Amino acid sequence: MTILTDDECGRSGSSEEGLTGLSNSKIFKDFEHVIQSMPIEINNLHVRLKNEHILKGVNMRIERKTLLLGPNGSGKTTLIKAVLGIINIDDGDIIIDGRSIKVIKKWIHVMSTNLIDAYSILPEDIKSIVKLYEDLLDLDVGTFNELVEMFNIRDVLSKTFYEISTGQKKLTALSLALAARGRYMVLDEPFEDVDPGRKKKVLDLILSTDSIVMLSTHELWMIKLFRDWDCYIMFSGRAYGPIRVSDLLEARLVRGHHDDALLTIDVAGEKISIVKGTDKGVPLSELSSMEKMFEVLYEAPVAR
Repeated sequence: MTILTDDECGRSGSSEEGLTGLSNSKIFKDFEHVIQSMPIEINNLHVRLKNEHILKGVNMRIERKTLLLGPNGSGKTTLIKAVLGIINIDDGDIIIDGRSIKVIKKWIHVMSTNLIDAYSILPEDIKSIVKLYEDLLDLDVGTFNELVEMFNIRDVLSKTFYEISTGQKKLTALSLALAARGRYMVLDEPFEDVDPGRKKKVLDLILSTDSIVMLSTHELWMIKLFRDWDCYIMFSGRAYGPIRVSDLLEARLVRGHHDDALLTIDVAGEKISIVKGTDKGVPLSELSSMEKMFEVLYEAPVAR
């Protein structure tokens, strides 16, 4: 499939009222070029790193905004790197815009990311990286500058990624992702290491974009704000789903297999079922992070 230019695609409206003070901002007007995109299809994906089998037959179809939930070490970041073409695939395939990632060469307005590895491999200062991505990917410098002003991190521009704090890296990489105006936006733990005051701004920006977002996180405190998103859950290199976030918020975690489960997940060699309409188990909405799911193995009753 040929990737269309902005003029060929036409324009669509953008939801821009969610961020106070930025409703008429160029940040959101630049997203008006986003078109109806084909889904990202991940088919039987296997990835091995240093002889360790990290991703074990992952299957996903990302056709709308989607959360990727899982504890640290579950394979979320490895999956994101595979989707971005940063690491090699051992088996399976990833289809983006109807084409295998193995043959995609041109990423302009197709994919954007906040993955720090995509930028920190460059030794230049951030101002030079912005210029490079402007030339290579048509990154909108005006949008980027507006975002760094909003996050109050303009002093990072003269520094390399290695010279700034972890929180500044997160905000700078997110600003680059938004300014790249990709039809697909792949975000790795965008709330982690961001202070509470800026975390709300990050959330509002993500909720306001028209891009198809694939967002990984291990935090559960904010999923109620993504009620209309899809969701996959990752454990030990395997993906389970999709499931609507609204269903997750009404579900409970029950040990063992349950015939009426929305999903049944293998956790540390045991089964955990995600079940609606039961008073057994632990409400998922009460957990603060995906790591807390391990506690369900010891606290929740076994399904009958």
